[in-house]
Amino acid sequence: MKKENGYALVTVLLIISIFMVLFLSFMGQSLNTVKQTQIVEKKSKSVALAEMGISYYQTAVQNIYDANKQNVNNQVKEQIDADRQNNQLQSYDSYVMQGVNLMKTTISSGLNTLQNSVPIDGNPNDSFTLTNKNFYTKTTNKKIQLTVIGNDNGKITTLSTELSFEPTISGLNSTGSGTTNTYTLPTFNSIPQPTNISTTCNNPVSIVSIKDSCSQILIDTAKTFNENINGISNNTIFSSATTGTLFIDGNANNMNKMKIHTEKDFRLGKNANNASALTLESKGSATFDSQYRVDTGSNIYVQGNFTVNGHFELAGNSIAYIGGNTYIGGKLTVNSGSTLCVVGSLTVEKKQTITGELIEKSKVSDDVFKQKCGISSIPPVTITWGDKLVNNVNYNY
Repeated sequence: MKKENGYALVTVLLIISIFMVLFLSFMGQSLNTVKQTQIVEKKSKSVALAEMGISYYQTAVQNIYDANKQNVNNQVKEQIDADRQNNQLQSYDSYVMQGVNLMKTTISSGLNTLQNSVPIDGNPNDSFTLTNKNFYTKTTNKKIQLTVIGNDNGKITTLSTELSFEPTISGLNSTGSGTTNTYTLPTFNSIPQPTNISTTCNNPVSIVSIKDSCSQILIDTAKTFNENINGISNNTIFSSATTGTLFIDGNANNMNKMKIHTEKDFRLGKNANNASALTLESKGSATFDSQYRVDTGSNIYVQGNFTVNGHFELAGNSIAYIGGNTYIGGKLTVNSGSTLCVVGSLTVEKKQTITGELIEKSKVSDDVFKQKCGISSIPPVTITWGDKLVNNVNYNY
């Protein structure tokens, strides 16, 4: 009997011991779980702050990108147009890189205006911070990498995001991106007639007196101006008179970015030297009583006869297209990069110096004349960036 009681006692003690071990084990696991949960919760908060920062700076970059795409496009197109004008068209990749670098500078400047560290609800212990921005523009995938830290009272999580940006350019190649170029001869209508012209700018007595206040000047009758217009720039002079002559009886040196159109005849009484970015368009004849030097990207389109009683020099990648006969009373000089096209006869009284191109219609085929003297219809350049920056987030913890 005593022996049986002893076995029972041992059994009870063993059961109690097992339950105690299980109890202590469960308690340990419970405490460990609580501790881990607290750590995860703290870590999760710093992650959330970092994610908030990533979203904040991604949105900022997207807004900068959207606001400046057109401006960047305009700058790239201006460069392409200038290179085409000078027959110096660059590679596709070079214009892509120009766009990428302009966008890089724009985004970087925009980010510099933002807070690097942003506290949450005014608590400096809870914040997200932009710690780094790197641009990778020499890789296949053009991108910006932003690194953001989420700070929960000293608990740190670091996240990074990469945003890809690269333009696509179409219509760039000198051959029209695979299409065949066509050429059209001048129509002498490239300068539009001004509209909504104020009384001051319509049939003025003097061009010089209104040149600063009238960017567009309309003349609707045959008219003579007895004055010099030296240094005039950024004006349009449009003569809509279909009879008579627009006669400027003076000098017209150093004109810059001028546009002059006459529906009938044009005449200049004295010298015209160093014209830069000039477009002169006459649907009648054009006569220069003295010397005439055209320079730096100028275009002369005369539908009728062209007469220069002194020397005539064409320079600076300029072109002159004469639809009638051409008479030069002095020397004729066509410098490298410039072109003189003559439909009718050409008479030069003194020496000819031709390092550019002199194209006489009677001496070449129609196709060659049109190609050399016509205006190319290369498709316009189109630059697209996409609506959204392509992005991804890397969790560095």
